[in-house]
Amino acid sequence: MSLASDFFDLYRGLPRAHGVYFMNDATENEKGKTQGRGMTVMEPLTLEKWNEHLAGIVGVGVVPIRDDGTVRWGAIDIDVYPLDLNALFDRVKELDLPLIVLRTKSGGAHLTCFTKEDVPAKLMRTRLLEMATAMGYPGVEIFPKQVALASEKDVGNWLNMPYFNVSKTTRHAVLKGRVLTADEFIQYAHKLALTAAQLESYVVNLGTDFADGPPCLQTMAKQGLEHGGRNEALFAFGVYCRFKYAHGWEGELLKLNDELCEPPLPKREVITLVKSLNRKDYFYPCKRAPCVNFCNKEICRTREFGIGQQADELDITLGTLVKINYKDKPIWIISVNGVRFELDTEELMSQPAFHRICIDRLNLWPHKVKPATWQITVQDKLANVEVVTPPDDSSDEGRFLAYLEQYLTTTALARAQDELLQGKPWTDDGWTYFRSNDLMSYLDRQHFRVINQRAAWTILRKSNAVHKQFQIKGRCVMVWGVTTPSRQSEPHEVPDALAKVAEF
Repeated sequence: MSLASDFFDLYRGLPRAHGVYFMNDATENEKGKTQGRGMTVMEPLTLEKWNEHLAGIVGVGVVPIRDDGTVRWGAIDIDVYPLDLNALFDRVKELDLPLIVLRTKSGGAHLTCFTKEDVPAKLMRTRLLEMATAMGYPGVEIFPKQVALASEKDVGNWLNMPYFNVSKTTRHAVLKGRVLTADEFIQYAHKLALTAAQLESYVVNLGTDFADGPPCLQTMAKQGLEHGGRNEALFAFGVYCRFKYAHGWEGELLKLNDELCEPPLPKREVITLVKSLNRKDYFYPCKRAPCVNFCNKEICRTREFGIGQQADELDITLGTLVKINYKDKPIWIISVNGVRFELDTEELMSQPAFHRICIDRLNLWPHKVKPATWQITVQDKLANVEVVTPPDDSSDEGRFLAYLEQYLTTTALARAQDELLQGKPWTDDGWTYFRSNDLMSYLDRQHFRVINQRAAWTILRKSNAVHKQFQIKGRCVMVWGVTTPSRQSEPHEVPDALAKVAEF
């Protein structure tokens, strides 16, 4: 096998779409992350594309989740700079995690887990969320970003692949302080790959401290609360203490100040926090530092004293918003608790309409938040929307026109105008005429029923079709006419093996 074949086999993903990434004129953003230009291509990822990636021509990205909701790999995307990859590897080994540390194009890391067989995307996401929390990075992105795709139009989210420009690559795996060659990486990945049963039974040690509270508190407790963020952090611990302890929570907070803060806050400041918390039912400051830096809402919602306790806070986890930019109307795709939904614009804007979809598809009724909270949530998603421009023939209108051409080029043509009454298209002077009812019957036989007759007329007018009236055998016949499409003029070549069978 070639090196491209090895990568193609290792990074199996969605077969009908992939990402491409151009590094020409790449720049760095304010966080030091290298930014090029990426786009989603609605075509299969081929060996030729992998060869171009390894040659440093065009980088490729793979969508890990497939249409059946399974994956063969997943990754924790640590987008933090600067990042000590060797220290990260040591932490992985210390926790005995089945992850490979791969340097990204900007110096971040993709901590990647491979499997020997197909596993549910939900299982992979769950384990990687646990591993990210154990590593002290609970708020980073996890691939796959969803546990199921919304439909055949949904293409998920892709991740840039390693070993771009393999001979001079900066996107490589590290092992014990050493950079692995591409061949060594492939061998190491197969060595660490888990079976489905091994991934299912894998236990990630998250620690027992604050295991019933938000993951951000677990991470901050491990790292300690240093000067500069102690007040805000201790406030979050105070909210936890109020939820957990019916009586004496103030004393518990004073203990945490001594145990976690370096140096501890003066006692009078802690007492001020206590008084503030007593005056009002405050909730976790999820959107403020330092909590926001370690946030993992998916796990937090499952905890007894997590954000499920909060009033005006979404009790579902929303993923990245994707806009499929069809010409007729856009389709929005978003994941709810990892399950992808298709929405129209009204369903995205309206909280009740959104809740109806959750009930229909998830058997889940999210609790209602204030209209302003919902609007801010949608605005935040729109600010980072991923726009996918599909091929022209993938929209409902495009598919209709493709079926129209198929109907006109594969159906037996009328030899005379009166055979239009038999449902046959008739060609005359460069134009082909047909009855709309005959076309709709053909579409129904093809199980294409998303376009009704009135919508079909609108599309035909937009496509410069003509609407005419013929007198045939004393009847008034309404027809549509389009420029005659080309029909196949030569027979298909018969493969040798079939040709020999035919001769026999």
